[in-house]
Amino acid sequence: MNFAKYIDYVQASLAKGTIGSYISVGVFALIGACVILGVYYGAARGFSKSVIRLFTVGASALGALLGVMGISRLIIKYTVNNAGGGEQKVDALLNSYFPGLVDSMPALVKPMLSEIDASTAAIFVMMIVAIILAPVLFIALFYLLRFLTFPLYKLLAGLAGAISYGRGIFSIILGSVVGLVQGVLIAAVVIAPVSGLCNVADEAKDTLMGSGEEPNGYIELAYNTVINDLSDNPTFDLVDKYGGRMLYDYLTTVKIDGEKKDMAGECIDAVRVVTDILPIAKPGYDWVHPGQTQRDALNNAVVDIGESELLASLVSDVVRGMAISVRNGNLNLGLSGAAKVLVDDAMLMLSTSTKETIVEDLDLIVDVYFIACDHKLIDTLRSGDPNAVRDVLTVKGDDGKTTVDAILDRLNEYDRAHVIVTSLTKLSLSMMQEALGFDEDTTEVYENVKEDMTTILNHNKSDFATEEEYKEKVSSDLDQALANNNLNVDEETKQSMVDYIADNYGDHEGDITDKEVNDALLSYYKAYADSLAKGEEPTLPDDVVIPDGTEIPDGTEIPDGTEGSEG
Repeated sequence: MNFAKYIDYVQASLAKGTIGSYISVGVFALIGACVILGVYYGAARGFSKSVIRLFTVGASALGALLGVMGISRLIIKYTVNNAGGGEQKVDALLNSYFPGLVDSMPALVKPMLSEIDASTAAIFVMMIVAIILAPVLFIALFYLLRFLTFPLYKLLAGLAGAISYGRGIFSIILGSVVGLVQGVLIAAVVIAPVSGLCNVADEAKDTLMGSGEEPNGYIELAYNTVINDLSDNPTFDLVDKYGGRMLYDYLTTVKIDGEKKDMAGECIDAVRVVTDILPIAKPGYDWVHPGQTQRDALNNAVVDIGESELLASLVSDVVRGMAISVRNGNLNLGLSGAAKVLVDDAMLMLSTSTKETIVEDLDLIVDVYFIACDHKLIDTLRSGDPNAVRDVLTVKGDDGKTTVDAILDRLNEYDRAHVIVTSLTKLSLSMMQEALGFDEDTTEVYENVKEDMTTILNHNKSDFATEEEYKEKVSSDLDQALANNNLNVDEETKQSMVDYIADNYGDHEGDITDKEVNDALLSYYKAYADSLAKGEEPTLPDDVVIPDGTEIPDGTEIPDGTEGSEG
């Protein structure tokens, strides 16, 4: 062992004069005191009595370890069970202890508290118990048991003295060696938890600094004041090498519902997610034009949430509560028109998120958000210009896809996204109607078209003598459905839609669901976008009856012979 290295470290620490450096020097003083006293008492007791005392000290350490695990389990079991064992939410738990507290909170907070599982929140509180209180409790129990086992030592030492043949030089020397081991053991029992706590703090700081972002000033000040200098203590590496880290990990691993959880690891996972979102948590972050740093931050956060079942559970609860707040109006995002409808339906999906679905849910939302940004959809929706929105949604990009196509490709990869697909279908219908807004009328049109389209999709080729008769029926019903809902389409677009329905639904078995209706309507939208790309203006088909009172958009070409009300 290179003692010069330790002497140099003590001198350098004293020269720094910080709280952490003084505590670190105190660690050396503690080790020195334990070793010196161990050797002294070992020599005074002799070999046999020193062995007995070493045995009782070792038993005290083992008893403290078992005691901490038992006490931790009781605390966690009591806390989790008192939190309802997964059956109670945070708002109910708070109300049971502090009546009226939840009612006094802001309206947007209440839905979140009503969704967060109380036992999950309790487990997060238990992180503090495991990471800090468990090691401190271990040291306290060790000293308590060491004191309580002293009478046992005296009893056994008395018996050993009665049958011994005196204490010679060899007994003194061997007793000193055993006392040295005892002193090292006592020092290690105290140092190992402190070393483990410093390791967690170091890992948390490295995670924060690794993000390239400056950590919170108070966190950095606290770290630099105590942990930074203390964690550099070279004896910590020695203790960790010979089982100190293993001891700390054992102390901070608890069993919840029969499953072991590394609470120190869970804490680092939580810090990692916080670090991930730092680049988008800064004031002034431009949500409409995210840079690569912000994109990486969101993607990394989703991945890291999935690494921890506990985090996934908590995040799903928070996201679910936030989504409910948005939908009931308690959390106002300042959106209107199409943007509001799209976000509301995205919130509808998130309002049913669970720990099993949260990663895929968030991954989808993030991907769609990036697509919308890349296609300037968010910019356009914020502008409120319906013509600009129409252009963005119908013009194809370099990849040959419209914004709707690109978003749909991603949405169709995930079954739970059907509600957002419905929103896009509504938005597509409003564009085809050349609507000036996105309101209740759009939803009403969608419901009407959906009803008509369901009837059309239920036509089956087997019910007709020939496929041509089937297509004629589909074409006729489609003409009427579109006209009934003021949807303008040229003959080529209509025929494209008829062919699509015939190819995909002519032999369809089972009930027609919203998913099938949306698919058919969006196929129409794609044909519509293609016609616009060719520079063709959509027109009403020949021989379509226009219901009385239907408003025809300016510039729409009405073929000769079209039936309709006068005027």
